[in-house]
Amino acid sequence: MHGAVLTAPFLAPSAADFDVTKFSWLGNATRDTFVGYVWHTAPVQSIDDARTQQLVVGGTAVGGNGIDTAILLKEVFGFKLKIVSGYRNANETKIALERGEVEATLANAYSSLQQTDWLSKKLVRIIIQHGFRKHRALPDVPLSRDLARNETERQMADLLNLRDEITRPYLAPPGVPAERVAILRRAFEQALRDPALLADVQRQQLEIEDPMNGEELSAIAEKIARTPPSVVQALMTMFNNYKDAR
Repeated sequence: MHGAVLTAPFLAPSAADFDVTKFSWLGNATRDTFVGYVWHTAPVQSIDDARTQQLVVGGTAVGGNGIDTAILLKEVFGFKLKIVSGYRNANETKIALERGEVEATLANAYSSLQQTDWLSKKLVRIIIQHGFRKHRALPDVPLSRDLARNETERQMADLLNLRDEITRPYLAPPGVPAERVAILRRAFEQALRDPALLADVQRQQLEIEDPMNGEELSAIAEKIARTPPSVVQALMTMFNNYKDAR
C-alpha cells in the first residue's frame, strides 16, 4: 500500500476508520527520499531565503503531501510561502513550474526527479528534503524535521514525513495467527533478496532502498499511534483553517 495508510487515521479520520496497530505488518519494500525544489529562475534559491522572501509553492490540495508540507512550513515554521493549490496531480504541478505559474513544489519523490533531465540541466535546485534522514546524494540539503524549534514541531513534521519515509508497506489483515505472520515476514525478506527480482527492479530503473522487516514496521505503527492527540489536533486545525480560508 501507500505509506499514507499509516497516518490516514490521524490526518483523515473520517475516511480512514481503522487502527494501524491491528494490522499484521509484513515489511516495507523501499524508502524514497521526498524533496522540495525551486525553478532555476526563482528569486528564492535556498530554504533560508524563504524566511525573508516570498516563495510561490504549487500543489494539489490539502491532504496531498506537497500542500500539507507547505502549510506546515508556512504556519508552523514561519516561512514566507504563497501556496497555490488546485492542480490535479504532480505532473500538472510540474508543468506549472515550467510555465512560471509557481516557483517551487514540495514533497516530490527524488527518484522521479532523477528520471527527468531537470537536475542535469540545472533547471531546478533542491532546497529541502523530507523524511527522517538525509539521502546519501544530498548531504548538504536540510531535513524539514531539523527546522523544528521544539519537540511538538518535530512531532508534527514527523507525522507528515512518515508518509514519505515508509514508501511501499505490505500488510496482512488483523487476526492472522502469529506463526503465519512470521512465515509471511520471512518470505517477504527473502523475496527482496531474490536475484531475479533484483534484476527486474534494476531493469525497470526502480529501487529497493533500505527495506524494512515486519517487526520494524510494526514498531513504527505502534510509535505513530502514540503521537500526542494535541499534535494531531494542531495539524488538523491548521489544515481545516486553510481549507476554510480558500
